[in-house]
Amino acid sequence: MEGAWISSTEDLNEPFESDRHHLDAKDWFDLQVGGQFARRRTLDEYMKLRGARFNLNRHTRDQFDRWDLLDEIMAEIPGKDNYGAVLRDSTFNLNTLDVHTGQELNAANYHRWYLLAEDGAMGSNIAHRGFNDRNLFVAQNTRPEVAGISYLYCAPGQSEENGDCTMESAKVSYAFPLEIIYLTPLHDWNPLNIAYKGEANTPEGRTVLAGGRDGTFRPNKALNGTNRRTYYRTPSAFFSDGEINSDAADTLDAFVAVLDVNGEVQNVTASGVRIHLPAIPEY
Repeated sequence: MEGAWISSTEDLNEPFESDRHHLDAKDWFDLQVGGQFARRRTLDEYMKLRGARFNLNRHTRDQFDRWDLLDEIMAEIPGKDNYGAVLRDSTFNLNTLDVHTGQELNAANYHRWYLLAEDGAMGSNIAHRGFNDRNLFVAQNTRPEVAGISYLYCAPGQSEENGDCTMESAKVSYAFPLEIIYLTPLHDWNPLNIAYKGEANTPEGRTVLAGGRDGTFRPNKALNGTNRRTYYRTPSAFFSDGEINSDAADTLDAFVAVLDVNGEVQNVTASGVRIHLPAIPEY
């Protein structure tokens, strides 16, 4: 995630090209108002929108847990030192433990809660990395290009004047989980034997749309295979309906004609990641 202040206050322009995201507002005021509870929709209406946001909860009821499904997922993701790294956090000479297992915490992986082996000054031994931001995850690293923080630590009985304090340092990276994508077999399923030609801007990838092909149901207009931007391989009959909750950010059509490797026209739909999956009929 990246952000910056900009000087343009008149026009609202897309900051970057994207296949999947766009600004759902006509001007800056609309963008500001749009962030206020999904433009005054009810909770039931908001829940059905693609812009709805949820907390992960493995329980069948609303409840708060310090360690939940999101923590479990993020604990598998390493920081800048990558997979296999093991770093122990002994800041201020306090042993840091995993809040879920009670074992030594591997601070090289992303986490937001940690457990201290001893109670702190406030009488609690459970702490949160993000203070008031519950979605902030932190991981330590040893990368030379990462700016760290150094501090002088004086244990009880030590003093800077006596010169028996120690200089300690730490380097961290931060993660905000914005989107979780669950992949399905549809991504690799190719029952109609349609060729995939890689990136859209390669010579082979450009043959998909060459000659004015637009996906209409005629042999000379059907897409000539697929590429990364026109990834249509799932038979349209697999779903009972077309795309649902589509908006201006979509770059796909519900039903598209694509040539298979034998030159036959096939009626297919998109095989990529969706926010809302269309209904699949029961057979």
